[in-house]
Order: sequence, then structure tokens, then C-alpha cells
Amino acid sequence: MDRAHAIHLLSRTSFYAHTDRVDQIAAMDAEEALTELVDNAAAPEIEEINFRNVYQRSEYEDFNDMLTREMRRLLSPASGLRDRMLWFWHGLLTSAFSKAELPALVWRQHRLIARHAMGNFRTLIEEFTIDPAILIYLDGNYSIASDPNENYSREVKELFTLGRGHYTEQDVKNGAKALAGWYVDGFPEREGQRFDPNRIKAEFLEEWAFKGSLEYLGETLEFDGSREQHKKIIDRILALEPKPGFFPSAEYIVTKLYQYFIHPVVDEASVARLAALFKAEQYEIKPVLKALFRNRNFFASRHSRVRFPLENLLSIASSLSARLTDFDFETYFHETGQVPFDPPNVAGWPVTRPANQRWASSSHTLSRARLGLVAYDLSTRNAVIRAISQSSDPVLETLRWTLLTDVSEKTMTELRNAANRIRERRFRARTLLALAIASPEFALA
Repeated sequence: MDRAHAIHLLSRTSFYAHTDRVDQIAAMDAEEALTELVDNAAAPEIEEINFRNVYQRSEYEDFNDMLTREMRRLLSPASGLRDRMLWFWHGLLTSAFSKAELPALVWRQHRLIARHAMGNFRTLIEEFTIDPAILIYLDGNYSIASDPNENYSREVKELFTLGRGHYTEQDVKNGAKALAGWYVDGFPEREGQRFDPNRIKAEFLEEWAFKGSLEYLGETLEFDGSREQHKKIIDRILALEPKPGFFPSAEYIVTKLYQYFIHPVVDEASVARLAALFKAEQYEIKPVLKALFRNRNFFASRHSRVRFPLENLLSIASSLSARLTDFDFETYFHETGQVPFDPPNVAGWPVTRPANQRWASSSHTLSRARLGLVAYDLSTRNAVIRAISQSSDPVLETLRWTLLTDVSEKTMTELRNAANRIRERRFRARTLLALAIASPEFALA
């Protein structure tokens, strides 16, 4: 495989994009690379954290611990497509620590999404619907059929599965009735009391649930008040066929996948084919991903999508062979507005829509450049610093390590000028790395 194509494929399918890994992929043909990166993608190994801090007093300590563990895990060479998909779903199926409050619930939901990240979307959305974190986040907690909260009923259609235009306000109201009956139990009885987060669970009370028939998305559904009746809502959403062969839920999800992996502006013919495949495969995710990476637009879309902050941080860290502790990543995430596990609202972060151009703003460029300055503090034993400082062409070696294959004449001139001005080899290597990371080309995936 051409090295530039290998870089593109690896950068889109993994957070860990190191030049040695690129060389491995470049030695394969396209089908071998897909087998390696898709079929052989390792399942996320997300440990169970023993969250036992005092309730409502040190939850931020637990949150920072959770964030650090996840960033360290994503920076591992074992991180791959399943982790990409895990964080794709986090940008679509959202809940937030700032409202759920307990990191234990957010982490439990994280593990739930990880289990199904490349599995079956129907199973994922069914389990997500009654997860304690989302019940709290979208007010399904203590919702009763006689006076139901409509938040989740609306968002499960508008943001999670269908998009606007495929349901009515009455569908929202009736869906809310059918989804009622759940509450989150097991919290400490008073502030300051120690707690076991494993005791906090979603429970169902039949007396609060709806029983009877409801019109929902054009069909009459019967509900018996059981804890499984939320599955009827999901089944009807995924089966909705407003015209023959058109399933809006399948199209909605594959559109997001296309925008995430290929290009923010979709090719409608490609989306239609992918949606048909998604429905035919009973909402299995992996077949759609393999078709995406075989799509004729995939390799033509190099440098077409702005990297989002999480992607930037991990790309820089893996390129520099740096440690997570080398970066002030908490400040960086707050500066850029993409704090993992805490999106600003239920619409998530703009990582799958043309709106992701916001990540190319001047403030985000400065934040990325500050990450690049970590290069100046790298040890002289760092493999990247050694390789660039010892190279007969330090500029080309810098581009090799930062995986930049197509840089503009202006960027190349700036790098050459810097290399010519600086005599000390290690300082030159650090400067070239910082400039490459600050370049417009590094901002694009």
C-alpha cells in the first residue's frame, strides 16, 4: 500500500498513529490492511474502577482519575478502530458527568458503549435507553406514565436514531408514556455517606408504567407494562419505512459514520448503499465500516476533515512518542471545549457534521500549537529527537515522524528556513517538531 494511503487509513481508524505502525500497514495490500484494522481490531480493555470517594465532595477527583485512565488507554499501541467507534458513539449517544454527577455511572455507561461499539446498534440503543446515566441525564429517572417526561422520547428520535422530520409531537408524547416506569436506586441516603456505586442500578416499577395501546410512528403498539417494553419503541424506530426501501434510522447513522470517517459533506448515493447494507445486516456495525473503508471516496478524502481536540492530543502524543504526563491535557480539553465524558449539551460535540470546522478556529490552532511545544521538553533519549537530530535531512525526517505527506510549499519553506537557521541539532529537532504540529496540514485528518 502507498505510504500516504497507509497514513490516511491508520489515522482514520486509530488514535495511535505512529510511524512504525504506518510502515507495518504500508507493507500490506488494501484487503490485508482492512483485515488487520477492522476484523482484528482489539476490544477496548476498560478496567472497572473502584469509585469509593465521599459522595458529592470529591467527585471531581474521581472524574479526573477516570479521564486520565482513559487517555492513557487510548494512547496505547493496542488502541484501534473499536476505540474510534467508542468515541464516535460518545459524540452521538450523549450523556454528561456535569448532570449525572457520579463518575461511577458515567464510567459504567462508557463500558456499556465499549461492549457494543462495533457490534449491533439495536442492542446498543436498547441498553443505552435504560442505562442509569442517561436516565438521569435526560430525565427518565422517576418518569411515570400518567405524567411522563418527554426529553428522552424526543432525543432518541431527533438526535440518536432518526433526525428531524420523521416523527410528530404526538409520537414524542406517546413514546414518553411507553418509556416511563424507570428510576435509579441505590444512592446514599445522606450527603457525606460512603457509597458502593455497584449498588446504583436502574429499576422498573410496573405501577408507573403504561399499559394499553398507543399510536407510534404510524403503527398501533400494545404495551403490557413490562420492563422490556422500551424495546418495542426501539424496534419501531428502526423499522420505520416512510417509503419502500427507505429506512431513516439506517440512513441517519451511516450519514454520521460517513461524515466521521470520510468527509463532512456526504455523497448521497454512497449513503443510500450503506444504509441499505446496514438494514440488510440487521444493524450490525462492522459490515458497514468495511464498506466505508472500501468506498471510492475514502482515499480521495485525505486531509478533508478537521481533527477534533481529543484526536489532536493523541495524534501529537503518539507522533512524539511522548507520555500522557508530558501534556496538560485537562486544561487543553477545557480550552477547546471538548472535555471527554462531559459534552456541552445533548447534541454532543461537532465531530460528525460540517460544523466541525469550529476546531480550525484561531483559538484552537493556538491550543494545538501549545501542545506541540511539549517537543522542547522531550528527553534527548526520545527516539524522535534522536532520529531527527541525526538525520541528513531533518525536515523530511520530521515529516516522516509527524505523518505529514502533502505539505504546502509555504510550510516546507518555513521548515527549511528553521532547519538552516538552527545549528544545534537537538534544538533544531525540537523546533521542527513544534512547527510541524503547528502547521495547517497537521490540523487535518
